[in-house]
Amino acid sequence: MEPAFSRVGVVLAGGASSRFSGEKALAVLQHRLFYERVLDAVTPHVDRVIVVSKPTLQMELSNQRDAIMIEDQPPFSGKGPIAGIYSAMKQVPAEWYVVIAVDMPLMDQKAVGKLIECVNDSFDAIVPVVNERMQPLAAIYHADCLATLHQQLLNKQYRMIDFLDSVKTKYLTEEELAIPTEAFQNINDDSSYKQLLKEIEGDR
Repeated sequence: MEPAFSRVGVVLAGGASSRFSGEKALAVLQHRLFYERVLDAVTPHVDRVIVVSKPTLQMELSNQRDAIMIEDQPPFSGKGPIAGIYSAMKQVPAEWYVVIAVDMPLMDQKAVGKLIECVNDSFDAIVPVVNERMQPLAAIYHADCLATLHQQLLNKQYRMIDFLDSVKTKYLTEEELAIPTEAFQNINDDSSYKQLLKEIEGDR
């Protein structure tokens, strides 16, 4: 079956937010919600955008943008990012999937564009390595990854590193990507959020 789209954006917004007061997707930076900022970064580069979230967030997010709202596919609900990426691929056929986690609010259109420029048909996954840390939740995946993702979930192997070891992955440094490292800053707890607000907006 031919994919419905050439390129689809996937915003992962279904995390537990266990170290964050409230939902990360609804945190505010410069008058924009985190998930809105990530949508702004991804939307110009893709045919459609999918937001993968949990049921408690569906109503909060569904009326904001022209995006496809989905939840994790049963029986893999709540099994982490690997389940979110699998669910997006399973529900919306495309050739490539541009995946960005909702807790990367400094990701912008230029950074996503640079990442897309590095797509290579010889690989299944294009993954940045920033400050020597892999960034699988700011990466691009080919539809051929679907079967491997499914098998990993069936085997209860939920770590992204295990998945990346099972497909043809191209790793790119920040120098090769020419993307500022700040774009990959992960805001996943109250401390990092407060520090970000201080740096970007000043004392409030």
